[in-house]
Amino acid sequence: MEKIYSCVKPVGLIIVILASLSIGINLFIIADLGSDSITVFQQGISLYTGISLGQASLMYNLCFIFLTLLIDHKKLGVLSFVTGFGVGIMGDFVRPFLGFLSNSNVIGSFVILCVAQCMLCFAYALLIEIKMGSSSLDCFILAVEAKTNIRYVWMRWLIELILLTIGLMLNGVIGLGTIISVMTTGKIIDTIRNFIHKTTLLKSNAS
Repeated sequence: MEKIYSCVKPVGLIIVILASLSIGINLFIIADLGSDSITVFQQGISLYTGISLGQASLMYNLCFIFLTLLIDHKKLGVLSFVTGFGVGIMGDFVRPFLGFLSNSNVIGSFVILCVAQCMLCFAYALLIEIKMGSSSLDCFILAVEAKTNIRYVWMRWLIELILLTIGLMLNGVIGLGTIISVMTTGKIIDTIRNFIHKTTLLKSNAS
């Protein structure tokens, strides 16, 4: 029974990560108060090309996975590919089920925005702690950092600024959500990681 649990647990965590990312991204769009830079970029691509948000997410992830493969494939892990391919597909799948939230008032939209931010941060924290591969963007940044000694934080800010600018030029929505994302993402992720360390949630994965 313990062996079965040890096999099922990682699969369950992967499903939770995929669901959190997919639902969080969709909730950002539904709130319509501005999104994080990555979602703004993907939304802009979606609006400009006419493809779905999920397909735009898939294109984005494939580009960074490909770039990482060119620089240092060892930075990629199983979850880098699973989230890269799975988030876009699951995002398109869950979006119709969230449609009833589209007509929320300002307060409702703000609540949706906060839930979206927490879900994304929760997923990013799990990706870090589960140690099976980071997001495609983080893998690319870590690969560049290892080759150039440019610090992760500066690369992250630069790339997010570029993504945000492109997304804005393609009519992606920026606003309160964008500001909240920039100001709170790091702190929320740290808080969730500290909570995980105090629990047995990932104990068997770390051993």
